[in-house]
Amino acid sequence: MRIKYFLLIFSLLSLTPLGVAKAASLPTGDLIIEGGGPSSQQALQRIKAIMGAKRLCVITTANPDPSQLAEGFAKLGLNAQPIKITAANASAPARVAELSACEGFYFDGGLPRLLTDAFIVKGRDSLALATIRARFQEGAMVAGSSAGAMILGDQSLCTCSPETSFKVLHGTPPEIVQGFGFVHLIIDAHAFMRNLYGRELMAMQLQGWPKLLAIDESTAVEVPGDGSNWRVLGDSAVALIKHPPKSAKPLRDYEVSLLRRDDGIDPASIEAATTNRKADRHDHQGISEILHLPAQGLLQMAALISAEQAESYGWDWFWDPAAPVRLRLALTDESQAFENQTEKGAANDLLTHLRFSVQILTRAELGLAIEGRDDRIASDWAVPPSDGPRTSCIYLAMTPMAGPGVTTADRHAVLSAIQSGARLINALPSQPDGKAMAIPGSVRLGSAGACDATQGEIRREIRGEVMDRLAVHLREITHANFDQPLIFYCANELCWHSYNAAQRARLLGYRRVYWYRGGLRDWLAQGGAVENIADSW
Repeated sequence: MRIKYFLLIFSLLSLTPLGVAKAASLPTGDLIIEGGGPSSQQALQRIKAIMGAKRLCVITTANPDPSQLAEGFAKLGLNAQPIKITAANASAPARVAELSACEGFYFDGGLPRLLTDAFIVKGRDSLALATIRARFQEGAMVAGSSAGAMILGDQSLCTCSPETSFKVLHGTPPEIVQGFGFVHLIIDAHAFMRNLYGRELMAMQLQGWPKLLAIDESTAVEVPGDGSNWRVLGDSAVALIKHPPKSAKPLRDYEVSLLRRDDGIDPASIEAATTNRKADRHDHQGISEILHLPAQGLLQMAALISAEQAESYGWDWFWDPAAPVRLRLALTDESQAFENQTEKGAANDLLTHLRFSVQILTRAELGLAIEGRDDRIASDWAVPPSDGPRTSCIYLAMTPMAGPGVTTADRHAVLSAIQSGARLINALPSQPDGKAMAIPGSVRLGSAGACDATQGEIRREIRGEVMDRLAVHLREITHANFDQPLIFYCANELCWHSYNAAQRARLLGYRRVYWYRGGLRDWLAQGGAVENIADSW
């Protein structure tokens, strides 16, 4: 009987384009849209509360490799069952019957295109998708992470690799597929952790998308089926991005609302709803800039403006010296800082309603962009030194003046150390083309400065692997001479990669470790030559 019912639903949907059919009725199930990466405990507990003992079907279509997600849900006490839908079985009666018995659906991560190819036939719902949509209308939960979250919007960007912002901003067309339209909005996952906001702005301009919801890893947005405000869940943040008027200059003046845990979005207007937050007085009218999309840079810049520290310095970054990107945040008239309580009880201020612009610079313009403030290299921001690599994964931030067991060097000290046989080590992170700007004679160890976060066994394993690999590389560079002078540097005095790498070398037993705090910006500002070199790690 149920199969006949869904066959009727499918026949009705097949008469109408997907976008029209979706608008016919309001959803009655809850949506949980996760930003990828590790799930936040808040999102997992919300899924558990919604589902209880009901049957949760985990759709593994987007994942080319066997997924263990259903097994993970089972460990949480959920009744989870993996189901692989393909183009070949999306209309098979047995598979449809299996889906019709599900009381919740969770789309796994992977490749959004695989979901589109399996579930949509010539622009319309397959029988499998029609079945899920009908169950959703009856109250079944629909959730997804990464690709499984992105596909829930009207359209989906196809990949989430970190280099996509760089490529799209420099002329590579964004790859886009049709989404499932459970929410009439464009959704992007891994937003800040993978630096994707550059490609989001360019895609909005090219496609004419008026708004986009960018969700970071370990973060989710809950869309209640009763039509109440959407709610941000998890540990990082969400950006609600609005495209500027058509008369605006390209890639300029996008309006961005940054939201954290328990902040809301009005479902009728798709506007940030932060009336439950305590607003702080805000007179600051400064602008903060960065070059080339650093990890977590957008959130960090917003926090600095909120703390009224943004005018103390600018931010510089290098990727491809021939095609860098500058991002700019500025306050709008509506900007306010809101106090947001985190899970651990610590107050956290976050601005909403910012103006966000992108500028693609030429090589000549780069020379102007990196000048910055002359006194910044000597600036003491009273940042406490980390004994070992920094645990925070926000790399571009104010650094200490020195670190334990490591000598802070200026350009004069670097030149003197080089003359005495010191080895230069460039700790800039790996770039899309495998190369980076460097001081001549340097060795590139782009992974040596990774953060040292301690979040569970996986993080500890990664931390140990970085130390083990660095030990091998340094033995080769120094011929196992622990008195060999080593000079670590990266972009500038706001770059923690070189600090982390120098601390690791010290912990490995090297006795003459130098940290060139000013890095490439100081080197170039004083007329030093540079070259592009390949990454050794």
